[in-house]
Amino acid sequence: MKNTITDLLHKLLDLGYYLEKFYRHFRDNQDFALKNTAAILASEERKHIEIYRNIVKEVETKEEYPIEDELMGYVNYLLINMKQSLNNYGIITPGQLIAKAIDNENKQIFLLSQIIEMSSTAALPPYFHEILTFLLKEENNQLANLLPFNKLV
Repeated sequence: MKNTITDLLHKLLDLGYYLEKFYRHFRDNQDFALKNTAAILASEERKHIEIYRNIVKEVETKEEYPIEDELMGYVNYLLINMKQSLNNYGIITPGQLIAKAIDNENKQIFLLSQIIEMSSTAALPPYFHEILTFLLKEENNQLANLLPFNKLV
């Protein structure tokens, strides 16, 4: 069974859930500032999850297109690496959590950029590239929102 555009988007949506869970993990922390920072980051991730959900719903109504195994394999590899890098060891201040969030955003931007680059020669519908470009723009906006707070590190 071939992987499809919807499968790829579900994997990206799953990453959003994973990131939200990572940030929610800090809600039981005794440090009020760290707890609030994590709550804000989890809330922002929920907004991204909603965007991804809406895109998945929209794409599910369209004709399915297969995705090359090479692209899906590479995406799976990047997702596994990203999930493995998510740990809370050593994060004891809000600044460290923000630095980790910035790192996560950079990794998501890299992931989306790689998908765009690798799929540019594939016979995929134009809406696929429009979606990826939109998601990349969203991640860049999120990164831009986080960068001013990087001074807390």
